[in-house]
Amino acid sequence: MLGLHLLDASDRDPPGVSLAAPEAWLDAGERARFAELVEGAPRRELLLGRWLVKHVLATIYGVREPRLCVDAHGKPRLAGEGPRFSLAHAGGGLALVVGVGEVGIDLEPVRPVSEALREAALADDERARLGSDEEFFRIWTAKEAYMKRAGLGLAIAPRSLHVDLARGELRDDADGARHAFSWVRWGRFVVSWL
Repeated sequence: MLGLHLLDASDRDPPGVSLAAPEAWLDAGERARFAELVEGAPRRELLLGRWLVKHVLATIYGVREPRLCVDAHGKPRLAGEGPRFSLAHAGGGLALVVGVGEVGIDLEPVRPVSEALREAALADDERARLGSDEEFFRIWTAKEAYMKRAGLGLAIAPRSLHVDLARGELRDDADGARHAFSWVRWGRFVVSWL
C-alpha cells in the first residue's frame, strides 16, 4: 500500500484547521516545540506538515490519535506499530508518502541551479547528460528521497548515488543495489518518492 498526498501550504488553512489554534491537534511536547518557532512561512510549513501527517494517518489509514516520535536518526515515526511515512516541505509545498515499509519523499520548486550546486549534488555521469533545471530537480529529489528513506540524510554523499531518469532507478555506490523511484511534476514542484 502506498499513498501520495500533496498540500499547498502557501494558501489558506485547510478546511476545518486553524493554525492559530494548533493545540487541538498537537500534543504538549509538540506545542512546546512549535511555540519556539518564529512566525512565518517555515513555521507554517512545519505546522501544516504535522497536521497533514496526523490527518492522513487518522482519516485514510485508520490510525486513531496518531502519536509521533523520532527514531535514533531523527526520522519521524509513529509511536508503536503502523504504516511508515515520509514528509517533505519546501517553498510552500508539502508532500507526504505513506507505505508499509520504509519510504522516502522529497519535493523542490523548480528554479535556476548554480554550477556549484550541480557539482556538489551530481555524479560525473549525471552532469554530463543533464539538460534542464527540471531534470536537475528530478535527480536531486530522487536522491533526497532515497537518503530520507535510509534515515541517514546527507550522511550519504549525493555524488555516490546515480539516478537514471529514463529507467526511474537510483543506484547506490555503497552496495550497487538499484532502487525504483517515481516522480511527478506538481505545479512548480518536482516530487520524487520511493
